[in-house]
Amino acid sequence: MDRTNAAASAHTSTTAARRPRARATQAEERPHLLLNAAEEVFMQKGFHLTTMDAVAERAGMSKKTIYQLFESKQDLFEAVMHRHAPMSAAFDPPADGPVEGVLEALVLSVALPCMAPKHVSLTQLFIAECRANQDLMPIFYRMEMRHETNILARWLSEHAARAGLDVDDPQDTAHMLLAGTIGDLFIKALLGKRPFPSEAYIRRRARLAVQTFLHGTARRPTTRQAET
Repeated sequence: MDRTNAAASAHTSTTAARRPRARATQAEERPHLLLNAAEEVFMQKGFHLTTMDAVAERAGMSKKTIYQLFESKQDLFEAVMHRHAPMSAAFDPPADGPVEGVLEALVLSVALPCMAPKHVSLTQLFIAECRANQDLMPIFYRMEMRHETNILARWLSEHAARAGLDVDDPQDTAHMLLAGTIGDLFIKALLGKRPFPSEAYIRRRARLAVQTFLHGTARRPTTRQAET
């Protein structure tokens, strides 16, 4: 085989080897591209006026490909909502360290993404669509089951007693901490108040909420303990 043929053969082999990797990469990127396109269409048209044809056209793929990834428009809508949900489960709190610092970090791991403009806009869309179609309510219940406060509640359940804190209901306490940090801010954002509060302001609110919580739940010594 002369050099020209050898080079051509090597090029063909290299190209053939690259094709499976390229196809694998495209397959991995496809769900991400589809969710980006679906999010754009849902935000522009709302759930009811969005069609799978419009999503397919925006994503540059066939409806058959979309239905291979998501069984229905509702499943696709839920995936878009879930992608922007502030899931603090991705946050891994340290097992040890100052309680105040750990709680602040946990609260902020939820509060900051919750106040992100994209999350606020999608929440507005979801509320409007649920009012028009109760069939979407199961999405809310499923998202509530994996609610962002669960990891905070779990930390309180596992560490509160050891930290000297009286916590009767970890889940309610987690909701209280989040509400004390961004409750009113989130409602105002949903109602259209702009500009959004700064990250520095949210951090100050989280610190105050945690300090107030710790002051109120710290175990007080009994009379006998105080006398000794």
